Amino acid sequence: MESHMDFRERRPEVDFLDIDYRALRDDSCSTVARILAFAGIDGNDEAIENVRAWDAANPKNRHGSYRYQLADFGFSPPEVDSAFSSYLGFVQKQGIAFPRLENELV
Repeated sequence: MESHMDFRERRPEVDFLDIDYRALRDDSCSTVARILAFAGIDGNDEAIENVRAWDAANPKNRHGSYRYQLADFGFSPPEVDSAFSSYLGFVQKQGIAFPRLENELV
């Protein structure tokens, strides 16, 4: 993560698009349209309809649900915050809402 953030800082002319997973999960059509627009690809009605069809065929918890815990992977919230501190600081400066991790991952 640090090398990625260093690259972003050294190369401000390179465009990046930061996507919040929850936005993709909760409003996939708008998020995919945003990704396509960022890439300069026409997000036509057919593309968005394909996203809707995929969402309909793959609803949340289709195969059951499971709540992951950071501890399941040997991590704690402070360890994850520390590992991603430069990125978290960056998104805060950009005004991107990014809530702090709790122990449960969704």
